[in-house]
Amino acid sequence: PGLNMLLLLLAQMVLSNQQAHFVRLPFLFGWAAFLLVAGIAMILSWIVASLYYGQVMSGAPLLLQALLTVGAYPVAGWVFGRLDAVLER
Repeated sequence: PGLNMLLLLLAQMVLSNQQAHFVRLPFLFGWAAFLLVAGIAMILSWIVASLYYGQVMSGAPLLLQALLTVGAYPVAGWVFGRLDAVLER
């Protein structure tokens, strides 16, 4: 388990009791909430990596990872939404 896995588990623990609220939100609000959580996770990842290596790490790879993660959210949401609809039948 790496740093990102630790941050994902932490985010899941913090947000698990809020799931019912997020399900009822329109897609754009859910995406904005995901953007906020992903942004916080990326900043925490950068801080921990910088502390671990004892130097300020470049933010470019982290920014690319954040953009890819946030950009993949609508596609993953659509796929899982369709899968959920199929499984409910």
